Amino acid sequence: MKRIRLRVAYDGTNYSGWQIQPNAPTIEKKLDEAIYALTGENVHVTGASRTDAGVHALGNVAVFDTASNIPADKFTYALNRYLPEDIIIQQSDEVESDFHPRHCDTEKTYEYTLINSQFPVPIYADYAWHVPYRLDIEKMRKAASYLIGPHDFKSFCSVNTQAKSTVRTIFAIDILEEPLRADFYPYEYDDEYDEASSSDELNQSDNGSGSNEDNLPDNLEDYDVYELAYNHTFEGKKIVIRINGDGFLYNMVRIITGTLVDVGKGRFKPETVANMLRKTDRTYSGPTAPPQGLSLINIDFMI
Repeated sequence: MKRIRLRVAYDGTNYSGWQIQPNAPTIEKKLDEAIYALTGENVHVTGASRTDAGVHALGNVAVFDTASNIPADKFTYALNRYLPEDIIIQQSDEVESDFHPRHCDTEKTYEYTLINSQFPVPIYADYAWHVPYRLDIEKMRKAASYLIGPHDFKSFCSVNTQAKSTVRTIFAIDILEEPLRADFYPYEYDDEYDEASSSDELNQSDNGSGSNEDNLPDNLEDYDVYELAYNHTFEGKKIVIRINGDGFLYNMVRIITGTLVDVGKGRFKPETVANMLRKTDRTYSGPTAPPQGLSLINIDFMI
């Protein structure tokens, strides 16, 4: 019997997370099925990080025990034959029989992608959170600096967390930005058209009724339509929040992201984040960012 370690990349869009659930497709279940199809063994993989529904990974890690004669480094090629296109083994090797990916000291890196633009960009729909408000990146960076180091992150995790301790250490938070396509952004802002916006031309709907309400999207909770359409034309950006730490609590990266976005929007001052940490109360921090923008990039084992 030998223990095989897999480094797994996947697109989490069509899955209900990593962990096996009744009557739902999961990454763990697909891996178990692929191993059975290859070796005939009913084994169960153990993952280093149990990502949520819709969350992606470039380098999650899983282990399983097998009596197969297949060389450890060949499982990469062999298992990929039985896996769907959105789950791919990147690397396989043999590890010690007592190696457990969740019982080791680790350094994990996550990235959260934001599309900060006036309108959504369809190609990022499953891989980023669209934020249609102008974000102050420097204020977000200042707020992030208060999270560096060992802290009790109880304010920044789900109230349903089962962790025995909510103390974690964040080594670094980098907020990177790059413009979206140059032929789309920045928008040309026409002063003459701006003057016309106060005229009857923009105050009339297509049927000439003098009201724009019929032209608004159904969901006004996600879009402050009047402000975005008429007052906040701005250069679109792709923003990546990269967080590196020794481990993360349930929803911790997504809550940190939601809080930093609220700082960027002006809802919180950067210094408020330090006070959130001291409160150790989830109700003081920002919203939980949606799952699709989050990717587990890498796990390093300190062994």
